[in-house]
Amino acid sequence: MKKISVNFDKIKARVLWEYVTNPEELVCYSTGSCWWCILRDNPYKYCLPTDPLGAVLLQAPIKEFIDNANENTDHYGKHGIQAFWAAYHGVVLTETQMGRWVPTALTSWDEYNKLLDGMTYE
Repeated sequence: MKKISVNFDKIKARVLWEYVTNPEELVCYSTGSCWWCILRDNPYKYCLPTDPLGAVLLQAPIKEFIDNANENTDHYGKHGIQAFWAAYHGVVLTETQMGRWVPTALTSWDEYNKLLDGMTYE
């Protein structure tokens, strides 16, 4: 089972703060899923950097990355830029066998859009 974190809007606001105050900050983004995060927030940075599914990461300046997303919202499908934001680390959670909710990544924008179909957002 997967769900959208209750912190979705807080995460978005914090990332946008970085975008405005530190446009050269780096984001890392996955080569095997839609997942991305601010480099210093990457929980996997102390080992071989990967997304939650184990895919290798690339880097880009946050301003360039978000500007590109805003210019190409159709790329993200039905929910557009909301799907892009849902792919940020910690927004989508999956339940473990022990009942804990942990961050995960989805491999397609369609998966993010299906998850967003069940959510109300602005």
